[in-house]
Amino acid sequence: MEDLDFAGRLERAGRTVCLAPVLETSARRYRGRLVRAIANWAAVCALFSLGVPASVLGRLCSPCR
Repeated sequence: MEDLDFAGRLERAGRTVCLAPVLETSARRYRGRLVRAIANWAAVCALFSLGVPASVLGRLCSPCR
């Protein structure tokens, strides 16, 4: 969640812009569980914004899920 925290700090510090980079990724790891992955991401973001410790969030975001 450090990327979300960093982006939030940048936004509070001043004007930011969004560049249009080319990004290519594989959806293979989400095949068959996309809804679950999105729900998990949303839950982690909500908990992060509520101040839940990183140790707890890390357990929710384990790479094996």
